[in-house]
Amino acid sequence: MSISTKEISEVIKERLKDFDASLVSADVGRIVAVGDGIAQVYGLQNAMAGELLEFPHETSATMATCTKATR
Repeated sequence: MSISTKEISEVIKERLKDFDASLVSADVGRIVAVGDGIAQVYGLQNAMAGELLEFPHETSATMATCTKATR
């Protein structure tokens, strides 16, 4: 039994026809310091003041100050 490339192509097209995937975009940063209820996070280039941030263990916080890292 031989399957042609045309048959394979048709099966793939049929399966992909109704494929629906939602796009999820997220910036991921690194927590570098925590103290007195303040977390210093590195790597969130698109975060804005007042934005709600999600941390591990169902913790969230509001972005207060945005500073550009200097190297």
